[in-house]
Amino acid sequence: MVTFANRLARVWDAETGEPVSPPLLHGAFILWAGWSADGREILVNANDGKVRVWDMSPTDAPVAELAQQAELLAAHRLDSQIGMVPLTPDELKARWRKVRK
Repeated sequence: MVTFANRLARVWDAETGEPVSPPLLHGAFILWAGWSADGREILVNANDGKVRVWDMSPTDAPVAELAQQAELLAAHRLDSQIGMVPLTPDELKARWRKVRK
């Protein structure tokens, strides 16, 4: 299920009510949001006349690869004892090298 309010759209699990996407920022006041016919994209129309499309296709990437990408994008890693820990400059460089291969 997709919902929208103000400038944000979001995908939710209809059974659990839990969010399954981050907030999708349009940049203008959203008038309408819905799924494409094939269910792979979210289409969002706003009062600026622009339609944004977000690809929601599932991925077959390994969980470890997705976790590394998330760490890189967040510039933090999860530590089981203390939570979010900022990546050092060397850790960031190493993750970028791995992604670029």
